[in-house]
Amino acid sequence: MKTLLVGNFGAQNIGDELILLSALQAYPKAVVMTADAELSQTFCETTFKTVLFPPTAFRSFARYFTSKKYRKAVAALKNFDEIVFVGGGLFAIKLRACVLWFLVFRWLKHFNPTAEFRFENQGIDKQMSSLSRWFTKSALSKADFISVRDVPSLQALSALEINEITLTGDRVELAQLAWKKTSANTESILVNALAPLETKLLKRLEKKAQGKDLVFVAFQHSDLNFVPENWSGRFEFPQTKTELFNLFDKADLMVGERLHSLILATKILDPASVKLLRAPYSEKVTSFADKFGWKIF
Repeated sequence: MKTLLVGNFGAQNIGDELILLSALQAYPKAVVMTADAELSQTFCETTFKTVLFPPTAFRSFARYFTSKKYRKAVAALKNFDEIVFVGGGLFAIKLRACVLWFLVFRWLKHFNPTAEFRFENQGIDKQMSSLSRWFTKSALSKADFISVRDVPSLQALSALEINEITLTGDRVELAQLAWKKTSANTESILVNALAPLETKLLKRLEKKAQGKDLVFVAFQHSDLNFVPENWSGRFEFPQTKTELFNLFDKADLMVGERLHSLILATKILDPASVKLLRAPYSEKVTSFADKFGWKIF
């Protein structure tokens, strides 16, 4: 059985690489589609076979028709028996994302017409435009298996008349890797933000730290734009799973915004040690906040 794992890998997003790390537990011999093989393998601290994404935008289509080398690389997407979209919010509220993953699906279906297509642990937004819903339905209605990570995603697909769906959970949430807290020393409070920190909020964080380190943990490279100029602690963008888990192992509180910063903290610490920095920015965060009882800091 030749398996291909598909997701938003190699895009400098730790949440997506955590999804890949979790999926490799279930599919250890799979080939991985990633935009940056070195980045994904460095984070997962393992090696695996990789393939490039097919063309999905004007520049990559132009490259496909002008570069024999790229066409040969894309041809490596053929001859798979099983293709697994392994989780995350691929079909999200943005039309661009829905178009991208629809195109990826169509390329893979073209190259592998007899393969089994599995969409596992998917997060589907309910509040999408009619065009986004069309692209989502066009892809997922042709799947052989679909599971979703939360009830709103189940409801979103039901509204699209896609009904043979299994409710599971988030892939990182369900992973059985050794992500339990091992250190008795709690040296830091972790923070993740998707927008500049207001002065009042920053002062509350500094007061809460009470001598502990304040560590801004970027879960996507762009998060570093929101580290305050007067930040009294340090900031980190972990490059490997070990660097990431060590940060969480020494923390006693996570105050975050990105979903997988919160889910990982819930796994390594506990739900009571996880706080929302602000009101949830998306449906997925609201859903998991209700599930785990995360409150606003």
